[in-house]
Amino acid sequence: MQTKAQTSKEYFKSLTILHFALLIGQVLFGIVTFYINSTNPVGFDYVIQNDIFLLVAPVLFIGGILSSTLIAKHQLKMNKAKTILKAKLGGYMSTLIIKLAILEGVSLCMLVFYYMTANLLFLLLSGLTIVLFIMNRPTKEKAINDLELNQKERALIEDPEAIVAEIKINN
Repeated sequence: MQTKAQTSKEYFKSLTILHFALLIGQVLFGIVTFYINSTNPVGFDYVIQNDIFLLVAPVLFIGGILSSTLIAKHQLKMNKAKTILKAKLGGYMSTLIIKLAILEGVSLCMLVFYYMTANLLFLLLSGLTIVLFIMNRPTKEKAINDLELNQKERALIEDPEAIVAEIKINN
């Protein structure tokens, strides 16, 4: 397996594309479930199923948000200790992917609950998760602050043509 050098511009462009793709998936799934439920609701006949989802959803929502935050903090702490910028940014990308995946999972679960019950509370919880997802959009400034980069590393990040990361590629 070979590696390919990435410039600062390429690195943040790939993070932005990844974030946008995950966001669009959630939004499109939300639109589809809303359309299906508004035209032909699936909703369960039994109240007890709705009650189960009403118990599970807040735990999943709060647990997902807390776990994404705590895992990201732990991973960032480990990334800050690294001395090589390429290693820091490689770890930062992994941390961001994990955090976004957890948030996306919560959002999609809420949309499935909405689809199954037609309860707008689940659509609202998904919307709140999507707002949090948007707030975690990757930027150079966030990376600099999250990783607490020194002046030399900041200068490299700010230079769009500086080589700052490596990605593994298959031939």
